[in-house]
Amino acid sequence: MNNTIGSIENELNRKFIHISSTIFPILYFLLDHIYFLTILILSSTLILFINFTFPKYLNKIPFISQIIHGVLRNYEKTSMWGASYMLIAFTIITIFFPKNIVILSMLITSLSDSIAAVVGIKYGKIQLINSRTLEGSFAFFITSYILMYFILNTNQISE
Repeated sequence: MNNTIGSIENELNRKFIHISSTIFPILYFLLDHIYFLTILILSSTLILFINFTFPKYLNKIPFISQIIHGVLRNYEKTSMWGASYMLIAFTIITIFFPKNIVILSMLITSLSDSIAAVVGIKYGKIQLINSRTLEGSFAFFITSYILMYFILNTNQISE
């Protein structure tokens, strides 16, 4: 494991948060484009506010500090968090792409990446690049393929 990835417990906590981001594609499935985009913009603004005020103010509150430090990677403690990048990316793709592609992209980000990380950490033996494993990469591919098959073959999700 390289120094950008924390303990297995921290990584599993991160992946739980990652999986919980499936709330966004579920909301988009249920909501109108403008309402959903409004929620994303507000969520992005909130996470950026928390991200940039955390080192100076929120870090001094023990309860909040303990929770946030438990899921941050070392480099995120002094820069933008992965969650901030994710919400900004969700906002951008929602503006530019059709609903079914956006939902699929969000699900791949939330689920495939998390499953790949857990499989790679637990079963990974063949190292590739940056602590990634062949087994985790295979899990990512299979999960993404299954998601693509179901999302792109349904007519229920459209713009």
